[in-house]
Amino acid sequence: MQNIEQKSHQDILNPPGGLMVWIFVFSELIVFGAALVTFIYQRSLNIELFHSSRMELNQVLATMNTILLITSGFSIAMATKYFDQGEKKKTMRSLAFGLLLGCSFLIIKFFEYKEKFSHGFSLGSNTFFDYYWILTAFHALHIVLGIFILISIMFMVHKELPFKEDDFNFHTGAIYWHMCDLIWVLIFPVIYLL
Repeated sequence: MQNIEQKSHQDILNPPGGLMVWIFVFSELIVFGAALVTFIYQRSLNIELFHSSRMELNQVLATMNTILLITSGFSIAMATKYFDQGEKKKTMRSLAFGLLLGCSFLIIKFFEYKEKFSHGFSLGSNTFFDYYWILTAFHALHIVLGIFILISIMFMVHKELPFKEDDFNFHTGAIYWHMCDLIWVLIFPVIYLL
């Protein structure tokens, strides 16, 4: 019985990916969550401005990006499963597909931003667009970092290099990528739909 309690306690202190990535994920969720709550509060103060500004957004591109990120999250989850099972080819294929979808997200985001700039909706245009730019650009920077993390993981898997459990491993990268997915799933309805 003591071994089971000790193992359970040890698992809490050593979650998949390491404790630090989970602390990071929770802190990022708090930051984005607070920003989204503040956005909702600001919207309640100026409903007409926020509604008319939201109508200037491209919900089709945002929906495509949502589908891309959810699908990439599934692909990275499958890559994790395959990695844990020692299936290198399937791991690489799933990582590559997730990476491709992440890059596609950024390409679509680029065209969305270009469209906003061409219509004069930049940072400073109004309160809605201040939040739009800060939240979506900060998220896009997370995606860029996630792409570099996925590339690093692919390199390590391809070369069969060992991961260091304490600081960076396959699960750490996958958890980071899922955090990016989760943050987008929070941003999408609040900014683009409500």
